[in-house]
Amino acid sequence: MDKVESAVGTTQIVTTAPHQTPNHREVTRTFRLDMLAAALYSAFSVATVSFPAVLIRKEGAADWIVSLVIAAPSIGQFSTLFWSRFTQRGPKMRVMTWGGGAARLSLLLLVFAFHPFVFAMIMVLCNILEFSKAPAYASIMQQVYPAQRRGELMGKVRVAASIATIIASTVIGLALEAHSYRLVFPIAGLFGLASILVFSRVRYRDVPSTRPPTSFRTLVMIPRTDKRYGSFLWSVFLMGFFNLLGAAVFPLVMVDDLHISNGFLGIINATQSLTAVIFYFICGSYSDRHHPIKLIYLTFLVGTVAIFVYMVAGTGWLLIPTAILAGIGIASGDLGAINSAIRFPQDPRDIPHYMALYSTLVGVRGIIAPFLAILLLTFVGDRGVLLIALIGVSLSCLNFYRVQKTILADPYFADPPAAIPVIATPKRHLLAVLTRRP
Repeated sequence: MDKVESAVGTTQIVTTAPHQTPNHREVTRTFRLDMLAAALYSAFSVATVSFPAVLIRKEGAADWIVSLVIAAPSIGQFSTLFWSRFTQRGPKMRVMTWGGGAARLSLLLLVFAFHPFVFAMIMVLCNILEFSKAPAYASIMQQVYPAQRRGELMGKVRVAASIATIIASTVIGLALEAHSYRLVFPIAGLFGLASILVFSRVRYRDVPSTRPPTSFRTLVMIPRTDKRYGSFLWSVFLMGFFNLLGAAVFPLVMVDDLHISNGFLGIINATQSLTAVIFYFICGSYSDRHHPIKLIYLTFLVGTVAIFVYMVAGTGWLLIPTAILAGIGIASGDLGAINSAIRFPQDPRDIPHYMALYSTLVGVRGIIAPFLAILLLTFVGDRGVLLIALIGVSLSCLNFYRVQKTILADPYFADPPAAIPVIATPKRHLLAVLTRRP
């Protein structure tokens, strides 16, 4: 029995069995399945993230439909708060399998998408189903990988995904030059379905919760009961909002001003993924020794530079440096978000709720920012929107620096975490990180 100060409740006695570190053989098996699933997932990810907004703009979609497509992932993230309550007591792997599987199969509906609005709504449906598994995924990662190497192993898995993404970006970009997305995207969805079926073979033991279901009101009050996490969420919301305000007009700049082709877009995405390959190693190892909040900060710093490049770009080739920056941001933001949700809660049972709150606020800002950007376009044009975004995200980064210093001053967030034994040497060369076995 353990006395735990829960972030969503008062001090209580919990009777859950202590978490057992998985043995080496099981970690190796999980790592291999996770890596294969991530590689297969890349085709689905590229199709649903990298191409939709540009494709639909080339189909003649109005600005508001382009904004709806850009907002689709955020609408999906907004729904995660509602899924977290079910995840608390329901079978987490089943949530992953059914939610992820339905998301992948939804791309088959694109064979009927003969109008941009229909395309946009299918993208919204796909993302709502896809993000239903986000709280469950964070909890599964917390159990199946040892705490002292979780960041490193998750980083290596994402390296496999990034390498596969380089291939998928190139192949899908070329395929879209010759065929309609109504054929290409459903095939990508089948790769995604194979990914979730592979991941479902990971051995995960659901531990039934003895705690009553957390009420929705308690969930939304977490930022007040855990003030450190509340400050973190608010400052990240501001940075992300202005970052998305700028990103919302990126497809318009690409198509209307720079006239890039689908093939060149594939090159941009491949460059982004190649950069992510390197930085997943670096960020994964870093997050094992330091609080992942620092990775979140890095994400938005490079985003600030990317907005500036888009603001001054006069040729498509200038987007290659932004792809490199985006690759850094993807690696640091991905690992930073998941590991922050794992690090902040004092009670591991609150991990799905913390992950859901983070994703929900990402969803809120992602829903509002694209449509606000379209409204501002009528007054200041695309470069004016980018200037507003640049000023906003720069000021927000200064605010986040202050918040970060306050949070990291708390001994609970010491580097490295006091409760996690440091097996790795304090300083490792990148080659050692690349070659270290799971």
